Amino acid sequence: MDLRDVYEAIPGRYESTNHILTFGLDAAWRKAAVRAALRTGASGPYLDLCSGTGETAAALVRRAPEGTRVIPADFSIPMLSEGVARRKSVLTPVAAAADALPFPDDSFGLVTVTFAARNLRSRSGLFASS
Repeated sequence: MDLRDVYEAIPGRYESTNHILTFGLDAAWRKAAVRAALRTGASGPYLDLCSGTGETAAALVRRAPEGTRVIPADFSIPMLSEGVARRKSVLTPVAAAADALPFPDDSFGLVTVTFAARNLRSRSGLFASS
């Protein structure tokens, strides 16, 4: 079973499982990551890479300057679909792997990756999805 299979099997349970396994600390970590990202003062649009169900992307939308576009991107369509269902029209996701993004260089003022760094490996110095 590869990583894609794992994430395609768990979208409805992903968020609650994270909350349980981290004793709720994932919410505080995410909040701290969003605060740190926004302290950069970067202008939009923002990309939330390996977004999963879009929890970080939604937090960015809530806290970013009004009108800032936040795009969640992930290789798992079921995870993205779960995020859209949970967050209604707040997010417009893009299905794409970290190593095959459909955006030109310099498209974003800010890129976040919160919990997925553990799932990325380096090829020639660049991050790539597993």
